[in-house]
Amino acid sequence: MAKLFCIKVDGVLRPSTEWAEETLAKIKNGTQVQVEIKQPRNIQFHRLFFAMIKLAHQNQDHYETPELLLVALKVALGHVETVIAKDGNTVYIPKSISFAKMDELEFRDFFDHAADLIVKHMLQGTDKEDFKREVEAMLS
Repeated sequence: MAKLFCIKVDGVLRPSTEWAEETLAKIKNGTQVQVEIKQPRNIQFHRLFFAMIKLAHQNQDHYETPELLLVALKVALGHVETVIAKDGNTVYIPKSISFAKMDELEFRDFFDHAADLIVKHMLQGTDKEDFKREVEAMLS
């Protein structure tokens, strides 16, 4: 199985490297192939997310550390593995949001839902777009 990098041009995916172009040329026209869409993560957006966590943490007093706030967000958003313990209790184990585990599209969705939760439950009365602008200002 080959992993090719493509770019979307006028609604069509086109190979973005010479190797990808050569690989696609080997496939006969009309041949069905399976494609998995993953957008590589953007480091700046990753930094923006953690700036958002830091700002949210600074404006609340429930979570002792930004890391605990992140764990709580993962659980609240259902980004967990669910395990039933021997005693019958349900245990939620937060999943990773690392570059290897979550592509850009998934991460942007997670970011948006996390921002919604933060604004709704921790920063009541704050506009989500104002909150995002303040986070972006922290990085500039």
